[in-house]
Amino acid sequence: MARNQQAKFFLRKWPYFDQNINYLTDVEKVNIKILYTALKQLTESQRKLLAEKYRVFDGLPINDSVLARERGITLKEYREIRIIYESDFQAFLNEAKEKYKEQFNKAMGIQSVPAETLSLKEVNRLLKEFNESPEQEKNELFSWMC
Repeated sequence: MARNQQAKFFLRKWPYFDQNINYLTDVEKVNIKILYTALKQLTESQRKLLAEKYRVFDGLPINDSVLARERGITLKEYREIRIIYESDFQAFLNEAKEKYKEQFNKAMGIQSVPAETLSLKEVNRLLKEFNESPEQEKNELFSWMC
């Protein structure tokens, strides 16, 4: 996965969440909690830079070269700073996602069920049983995948 993809996803959703706060789905309501929990942990200067880049209500995020020029720094310097801030945000985002994992799963309709652990003997028995079953039965078992 490319660098900080989840961070960029949440940051790009930031203006949408703010503009549509009264119309969010249950999943989006959990995502906004995750977003703001992570944003709260950034420094004010980090939040400001990321907001200038991503919290744009009339289109796409602003081009890095425009923001670098506004700050009086080179494009390379700006990108290095932005990437560091996005990385920091990604770390806080991971913590927030863990904190709200149960709420997110509930909103998604996912129930946390402990997985049953099978012994190697049981796995081998099931594989043998599957391999010995008629082709028609195997096809029926996997027809849901098509």
